[in-house]
Amino acid sequence: MAAPTTLASSSHNSDNGPIRRWIRRLPRRWAYLGLGALLGICAPYGYFLMQSFLLGVLPLPQVWDAELRRDPLTYGYLFLPTTVVFAAFGYYVGRRFDKGLDRAASRGTGDAKPKA
Repeated sequence: MAAPTTLASSSHNSDNGPIRRWIRRLPRRWAYLGLGALLGICAPYGYFLMQSFLLGVLPLPQVWDAELRRDPLTYGYLFLPTTVVFAAFGYYVGRRFDKGLDRAASRGTGDAKPKA
C-alpha cells in the first residue's frame, strides 16, 4: 500500500513555478501596493453592486454602462482617489512589514524571510 501523499511531498508543491517564486521574492511593500490598488480599482464596482442590491436591480452590464453614463463624477471620484489612497496605504503597511522582517533577520531569529 502506498504512503499517503502529504502537502510537502505533493507534485503540486507551492514552491513550483516561476511566478510563485517571483511573488515570494517580491518585497511586501510592492505586493501590498498592488493589492491596495486592486481594491481601490474595484471600489466603484462594489458601490454599484451595493446600489443595485438596495434598489432591487440586477447588476447587468447594460445597467453598469447606464449607471456610469448617468453619474460619471461619482464613479470617477470613487475610482481615482480610492485607488491612490489604498495603494499608498498598502505601500506603507508593506514597508513596515519589510522593516520588521529585516529587523528579525538581523537579530538572527530564525527564518525571517521566505526562502527563494
